[in-house]
Amino acid sequence: MARTKAAICFTAAPAASALFGLHLSAETIRQIIHHAAEGVGVRATARLLELDKDTVNRVILRAGEHCAHVFSGLLTSLNHAYPVNA
Repeated sequence: MARTKAAICFTAAPAASALFGLHLSAETIRQIIHHAAEGVGVRATARLLELDKDTVNRVILRAGEHCAHVFSGLLTSLNHAYPVNA
């Protein structure tokens, strides 16, 4: 039950993907995000999935940055579609 650090792999996902550069399966990334959404701590998630806590942090940070980028784009689109008259 050895924990390993995920190596950086630039072929793991397309360059435009939020997962680009992460050497983890899509299922592992899904599990990490699910644990975070359920309020499971980083260390507990790392133990449960047999990963290094830095790897779990990296995935959560990348997912959060991606969500912020997508949400910002949606708000910009919404603002252009329904401008607020001041």
